Amino acid sequence: MCTIQICVHCPEQESEILFDEVENAELAIEDLISRALLELFGTVFVEGVTITPKCHSARLSEIFPELRSLFDPPQ
Repeated sequence: MCTIQICVHCPEQESEILFDEVENAELAIEDLISRALLELFGTVFVEGVTITPKCHSARLSEIFPELRSLFDPPQ
């Protein structure tokens, strides 16, 4: 079993994610990443996705999706 952690920084771009929609956005990202990894590795368990504003800023354009995924590498 292997672990992948992905951190993405989206600076200075308009974000369509509102504070009350963060959970839905996290679930959508989790689903899309899971599907992509599933095609590569066969077995994938995504621990979670977190979207947080940079430095607790109120600017929604600066978000940090973080993904941790466990997978079985191909034999």
